[in-house]
Amino acid sequence: MNNNNSIVCEPNEDSVKESVDIILNKLKNNEIIREKIRIDCINKMNNLRLNFINKTDEIFKKHNINIDSNRYFNEKYFHKMCKYYDNNHLFN
Repeated sequence: MNNNNSIVCEPNEDSVKESVDIILNKLKNNEIIREKIRIDCINKMNNLRLNFINKTDEIFKKHNINIDSNRYFNEKYFHKMCKYYDNNHLFN
């Protein structure tokens, strides 16, 4: 999110309504493009992930830890929005 596709508003009904109306109007006028927001967000996440992996690699090297930080990240990291678990109990 950034200033081009988000509005920070006061926590009251009027301010929220005004902000939603502004965003809806921008969407209607093609001032905001959903696909661009999505692409920008994915790019930002990927850059942050890469920064994290690179910093982890620096720490590993500093402490003489012989582990590939990229592989370590891919094996250990589990995105909270992608958590999978057994949901069989829902159907019993």
